Amino acid sequence: MLWPCVNVRCLGQVLGGLALAVGLLSRGTPVAAQTDSRPTFEAAQITATFLVDEAQSVLLPKATGDDGVLTYALDPMPPAGLSFDATALNLRGTAQVAQAATTYRVVATDADGDTAALAFTIAIVKDYDKDDDGLIEIATLAQLDAVRYDLGGKGAIAVAAYVAAFPHAAMRMGCPDSRCYGYELVADLDFDQNGDGRITAADAAYWNDGAGWDPIHGLGPSTIPFHSMLQGNGHAISHLYVHRPTEQGGLFGRLAKGGRVEGVTLQDVQVWGVNGSPLADSNFGTIIDVAVSGSVTGSNRAGGLVGHNGGLIRTSFSSATVLGSSRVGGLVGSNGTDGSIVASYATGTVTGRGDEVGGLTGNNSGLITASYATGTVTSRGDKVGGLAGSNRKSIRASYATGAVTGLGNEVGGLAGDNTGQIIGSFARGAVMGRSDANVGGLVGHNDGAVMASYATGAVTASGSQVGGLAGANAAAGRIAASYATGTVTASGSQDVGGLVGNNQGAVAASYAAGGVAGGTRVGGLIGNNQGPGAVTASYARGAVSGRTQVGGLAGAATAPSAITASYWDTTASGQATSSGGTGQTTQALQAPTAYAGLYAAWNVNADGRAGDDAPWDFGTASQYPALQYDRLCSADQRAD
Repeated sequence: MLWPCVNVRCLGQVLGGLALAVGLLSRGTPVAAQTDSRPTFEAAQITATFLVDEAQSVLLPKATGDDGVLTYALDPMPPAGLSFDATALNLRGTAQVAQAATTYRVVATDADGDTAALAFTIAIVKDYDKDDDGLIEIATLAQLDAVRYDLGGKGAIAVAAYVAAFPHAAMRMGCPDSRCYGYELVADLDFDQNGDGRITAADAAYWNDGAGWDPIHGLGPSTIPFHSMLQGNGHAISHLYVHRPTEQGGLFGRLAKGGRVEGVTLQDVQVWGVNGSPLADSNFGTIIDVAVSGSVTGSNRAGGLVGHNGGLIRTSFSSATVLGSSRVGGLVGSNGTDGSIVASYATGTVTGRGDEVGGLTGNNSGLITASYATGTVTSRGDKVGGLAGSNRKSIRASYATGAVTGLGNEVGGLAGDNTGQIIGSFARGAVMGRSDANVGGLVGHNDGAVMASYATGAVTASGSQVGGLAGANAAAGRIAASYATGTVTASGSQDVGGLVGNNQGAVAASYAAGGVAGGTRVGGLIGNNQGPGAVTASYARGAVSGRTQVGGLAGAATAPSAITASYWDTTASGQATSSGGTGQTTQALQAPTAYAGLYAAWNVNADGRAGDDAPWDFGTASQYPALQYDRLCSADQRAD
């Protein structure tokens, strides 16, 4: 119902009230003046971590509360190799260079030009275990040097030099969750930094005032050895230079029981030390597929690979020349009671000034299997051998071919002195003893066991007790199924034999084929068979000459020695008599082709275990008997 209005003023009030009512009804409640909307980011702490040389991406959050469409930009520009996708808000790519954590901003801008920014961090780190095998990768000498701060191979060491060598390292160095356990080479390394082929002060980084490389070992007074892994992956470390005459070690000081070095070549080393040794002074761990070349000089216990081995060395070799005093070897100075050398060899020249000098090891108190040495060996001391200066435990299926020269006692083509076992092994090098006693083609002095072994090198000596296989076979010594074919020349000497010079032990199923020339007590097989020496089922067929007490089989024999079922060739030897044994013509020795007649008693027990061993192959009626025991090949013997 409209109220009557009697004048214009009243009508205006009514119309105004109606307009207000309509406005209130249409809008509901009063509205404030419209304001501009700005973009915002939710608060967040973001760290984007990239690995060098690995494709990665990170998604950044979007802004909200904007007027219209937002555009995005990154400030500053992303690192090399990374790009920012402003549409997808994606930071992606392959980072090329590591960098410390750096703050960046992603900026959102709306249509009105209003902006918001979100700060976040980009860290670019290096994965030092790209193949995820748990081994930290070494590509520089500085990184190799840094291993001394981490002998256990765990990585991430908070030492300035280590951090500098492995900058911007990823968590756990990039190793898997099982963590790191050692190191590996991913490049060849060379200490000759100026490329002139030698190490001098110009190669300043590791010259150390002429002392050269400091072997990797515990810091300060610590003697903690390396007890993790160094995998070489076939790479070489060249021109290692160590000149520390009063210190021990080469690349490492020592390798602990848990230490392992594998697949690396130490090329053109120059090492001088108390115990010269390119890889380590001592090994109680494992060394596999390691090769060495260069030169090594030490005093006692010098070796072409390590000074002392109390662990395992397998399929490794050294061609380094080695010079030392006592316990000097082409591969190892001394192989301890827990040491094993398997399928390894040395080819370098070995020179000693004292006792126990050998082409492979100076002293063997452990195991040597399927290994060899070819270098010449010379020493002024006692116990000099082509493979081992002395053997106290076991040499099996091994050999030496280098010439051996000794100025003292006990000089042998394989071992100077044997108190252990030599089985299935041989020596081919010439042997020369220039003074004293006990010179042999295989062993100088045997007080252990020699089985299925032989020597073919010529033996020359000026002292006494000289033999084609053994200079002397002591009372506890046993020689079985073994032979010698080299000539034996000791014109002014006594106790000279084609197989053994002086025998007080046991000789069975063995023979000598080389010519023998000596002074006194000279025999085709035994020079002097001295009680309680026993010889059985053996023979000699070489020419024999001497001044006094000369025999086709034995030059002399003293009670209570015994020679049974043994013969010499009266035709070939030129000798009609012997102090023991029975002379036979060549035809008679070749006639039997089985264990019958002369050889009826020759099926003997060669190894000392139960049962006879049938060690002989009699061939045809025109061939001498040859040995077929263990690894011996009768065809090879007849070919020689």
